Amino acid sequence: LYAATLSQAERDIENGNFGIARRILTKAVPVPGQADLRDFEWRALWNEAQGDPALILSEFGPSLTRARFSVSRQLLASQSISGAVTIWNIRDGHKLPSSQVPEALYLAGFSADGGWLLGVSSHGYLERFDVDNKKLEGTSDKNESRPLAPLANDQIICYTNPTEKGMPHRLRIWDYRKKAETLSLPIPHTGPEGEAFFSGAVSPDGTNCALSLILRTSQFATWRLVILNLQTAKVEWDEVLPHRLAAMAFGPDSRHLAYALGDTNELVLLDLDHPRRGWHASLRGTPTAVAYVAPDKFCVGGRWRSLQLISQDSGDMVSELRGQAGDITDISADLVSGQIASASDAGELRVWSRAPPPRNSFTGFWSNPSGGGREVCLSRDGG
Repeated sequence: LYAATLSQAERDIENGNFGIARRILTKAVPVPGQADLRDFEWRALWNEAQGDPALILSEFGPSLTRARFSVSRQLLASQSISGAVTIWNIRDGHKLPSSQVPEALYLAGFSADGGWLLGVSSHGYLERFDVDNKKLEGTSDKNESRPLAPLANDQIICYTNPTEKGMPHRLRIWDYRKKAETLSLPIPHTGPEGEAFFSGAVSPDGTNCALSLILRTSQFATWRLVILNLQTAKVEWDEVLPHRLAAMAFGPDSRHLAYALGDTNELVLLDLDHPRRGWHASLRGTPTAVAYVAPDKFCVGGRWRSLQLISQDSGDMVSELRGQAGDITDISADLVSGQIASASDAGELRVWSRAPPPRNSFTGFWSNPSGGGREVCLSRDGG
């Protein structure tokens, strides 16, 4: 049984199932009164099963749907599928007591100064949470809104369903300080018979908003990518896509958009200064999240339990971060520190460095002698 446990763990490591490998190896940990059978091989596999170095804030739990950094405060907010929000201090890995965190605040992210957590309540009201004073500040503004991203000066941009039949959907900017709407922009192709919102991304400079829209019929679904300039109200890009637009992110220059197609497992780069598609690249599985981690590099996660770091120039994978338990559901990056946060459907929340150190793989040295068992070769000094 012990040998079978190690063999199964090794296969899972080779297949990238690090979380499963860790669970399997844990079965060999003796309970009080049992003999400890663990040897060098178990410890080597356990070390390999940890994946690349990362700060693990949560090892397991309800599926996580969002992770958002506060760059200025070294905080990270995560949200579970039930709507529960947790705020973590990345410096020490501790979290705020649950009684001090808002419940069911659909998360947009932190304000620019990190003092507020912005979002929409489960009842549809725009709200913000004071991180220092642990107070929730509501508004009287209620709409069927989906928060997209915080903006500068305590503002938030939302996708809003119409309050009257026959009207188009709108992009709205709400100013928490003024307690007023500062922008209401109709979205093309939306309305009673038009497309509905699927996901969105806002450029770092707050100029452009990219929207993934879906039109469902009884037989099929059509996807559309629309990029709106929030200052001029002009459409910068409008394209019907043949496949599901699963995730997207603007580059730090606000002029490049990387997006992933979920049905064909493709990556595409758009250059808004020369409106055209750039390169196409293939992924190993279904993508679910994209985030830029440097001016020339972005990160993609999905149903393959690792993060792929992609060159913006070529579309090639330049490195990989391994070890996540479960499929990755969201990614957030701090371009200043180089930290990357990833959330998974297994409830694991990790914070990585964008430059993983060289790996020393133990499992590559195993051999299978003819008489059964395992052999490993070491240098004479054991180093």
